[in-house]
Amino acid sequence: MNTKRGFTLAEVLITIAIIALLFIIALWNWRNQIGRGYDARRKSDLARIKIAFEDYYNDKNCYPPDTILENCGGGELQPYMKEIPCDPTKRTPYAYIPLAPDGCSGYRVLAPLQDTSDPDIAKIGCSVGGGCGYADVSYNYGISSGAPVLLTGGAGSTPTPLPGAAWACTNSGDCNLYADPVGSGCPVTASSCGDLDCSILANRCAL
Repeated sequence: MNTKRGFTLAEVLITIAIIALLFIIALWNWRNQIGRGYDARRKSDLARIKIAFEDYYNDKNCYPPDTILENCGGGELQPYMKEIPCDPTKRTPYAYIPLAPDGCSGYRVLAPLQDTSDPDIAKIGCSVGGGCGYADVSYNYGISSGAPVLLTGGAGSTPTPLPGAAWACTNSGDCNLYADPVGSGCPVTASSCGDLDCSILANRCAL
């Protein structure tokens, strides 16, 4: 007597479901790895930009104009940087925001990291889903000089403060929104820049 039997429909469906689940998990992990690779590129780009900007400042006593990063792949920063980098997936410029119109007191350069679990996001005071407290929450990583990295969607955007945030004077005498004024050593805070006198050294934050 032939006692062999084939797979039942239920067994086939269960097997297909398991294979599909394993495929989805593998695809998810692969996409996460790709995203982390792009984030590493973004961090590297910003680190190179910082070096180029500081070299530029050493020669000219001011930082580059606010349009310097707009031409991705351009040579406007030569000899400090061969080509201006841009976001590896969007192919758009990184956000460059001078602290003052003359570009001499400092700057911020911002980028959006894909991996929201990246510990570097929290290190600069940002949060998952909330970015760094500003209107464009996709900008969750950056570099700066002359002030903390307080991220914004770009020049002229309206910030949305995080709970506990307040305006205070930077150690260079500018007015900025601090996400954690106490942790930054700010002796005086206010609800607007108009209520601060940043010319007084005693009013300036430690960081």
